[in-house]
Amino acid sequence: MMEAYLERIGLSPDGLGPLDGAALRRIAAAHAAAVPFENTRAHRGERISVRIEDVLERLVERREGGVCYELNGGLGWLLAELGAEVRLIAAQVLTGAEPGEGGAGLPMSHMALVVRVPGEPELLVDVGFGGDTILRPAPEDGETVTTSRGTSYRVDARSRELPDFEGVAWWHSTSPGSRFMRGVIVSSTRPDGVATLSGRGEGALEWRFRGERDAESRDVGQEEAQAIAGEVFGLRAPLPRRVLRYGPVGE
Repeated sequence: MMEAYLERIGLSPDGLGPLDGAALRRIAAAHAAAVPFENTRAHRGERISVRIEDVLERLVERREGGVCYELNGGLGWLLAELGAEVRLIAAQVLTGAEPGEGGAGLPMSHMALVVRVPGEPELLVDVGFGGDTILRPAPEDGETVTTSRGTSYRVDARSRELPDFEGVAWWHSTSPGSRFMRGVIVSSTRPDGVATLSGRGEGALEWRFRGERDAESRDVGQEEAQAIAGEVFGLRAPLPRRVLRYGPVGE
């Protein structure tokens, strides 16, 4: 499964070299580009599972994406298989989070990784926050982490296990109060920029791409949106009909 996972993100064990800081950054960037942050399965009536067997099946065998518990859970499994020391930590989303706009989300509403590889201090690694890849020195307990887009979360630095997130993952995939259930999100961070598909309610579809030097925005129909989902994000399953906007998360 480790080799299949590496192939999923465009890497191979032979070409990876020793697991040091440079390799960790390469793996995180490859993961963020190849495996999208997305919640389409919840809108098809499927619950988010935090069982590692289900996570690997979805990300590797079905070649889908996932939310933070799945993306960081899968990446954490891969890094541990490659020899890294990996801890799961929880965080509370602070920006634009449920239950109130602009208010803090539920405790454990986000999950990230703390990783140690030879020659590096403990690092915060996060490929599951939708539109940003975070790799920086590990935060202190209670510290706020802010992304380049201005979104943020407060860290609970205690070590966790994937089953600890089962309850909040169930809430995210079933509750009308969850941001994930209010609209569809599909996002990937690529070397040339960030592409994201999102939408709520009824309305027109819109394509947007945010690069370092330029941005693109235009309306698209459902058929073209499905083509974008396949060509840009590699998603094979039909998009839920609630997909309505194509644009950066948080806009």
